[in-house]
Amino acid sequence: MAPYSLHPGRAGGESRPPAGDREPARLAGKEEHMRSPVIRSLSVLFIGWFVTLATDTGPAWPQTELDPQSLVGEWVGRWTEKHVAKSHGSYYLWIEKVEGNKVYGRGEIAGRRSTEFKLVGTLDSNRLTFGKNTITELLIAGDQMRGSSQGRTPLDITLSRKK
Repeated sequence: MAPYSLHPGRAGGESRPPAGDREPARLAGKEEHMRSPVIRSLSVLFIGWFVTLATDTGPAWPQTELDPQSLVGEWVGRWTEKHVAKSHGSYYLWIEKVEGNKVYGRGEIAGRRSTEFKLVGTLDSNRLTFGKNTITELLIAGDQMRGSSQGRTPLDITLSRKK
């Protein structure tokens, strides 16, 4: 193959590459042209995602100042097994006292079988966490608690203060 130059009058002979060499260059330009809108779209999505994260004001569940003593009392609700939605039952919490960020009480999970447990939990803002082998985390908003337990059988939990 004879050497070529893209500039007429320079050493090397032809002013254009042979036809066989032009095809890949033409396709490469087309690929670049097609890739450009994709890159722009991904850039816009990334920037939008970043702006959303940067301006996030927190979770959708409202976080109001929580009086820890307002937790004392009976809470009733439901549990649903995360992996088997048909499996569900009643969930009860009786919070007996709150001292500092420690919450004391007892609970019961009722379904085919009932399980009772003692509760010593930690309150961090509006988040109540308790358990050793099965960790339960509940977010508190007014007279509602919502969260989950992670353990051998993960559960989604919703509770309301019993009046």
